[in-house]
Amino acid sequence: MIKKNNTPPVKTAERRHFSRIHFQHQLTLKDNKGNLYAGAFNDISLRGMLFWCDSLPPEGAELHGAFPLGEFQLFIRGIVLRTSPNFGAAIQFRDMDVESFSHLRRMIALNVGDPEKIDEEFFSSL
Repeated sequence: MIKKNNTPPVKTAERRHFSRIHFQHQLTLKDNKGNLYAGAFNDISLRGMLFWCDSLPPEGAELHGAFPLGEFQLFIRGIVLRTSPNFGAAIQFRDMDVESFSHLRRMIALNVGDPEKIDEEFFSSL
């Protein structure tokens, strides 16, 4: 008998090599066709985020947007790897400017409480 539940398969968790933080923020993303996706993210890492909105973007969609973080704007570009009505859209970041990446790294390091760990994760992925 196969047991169904709403938890992601173990393989998904094993592929994650970056610390994730639970940080909720409103965000509107736009795809290359001009479609807007107004929603929020609540799980973010140096590599990507989990995005929620009423109508999820399709897998493979390239998205971009910006959100304020204090007095700075973080500009992100990414691609939708997976979508699920139960889990949201898994977006992998692509092409982030240095300033945005620096602020994202600092936000994650402060929330994880171990900046060296965040640096190790990043440099081991290169």
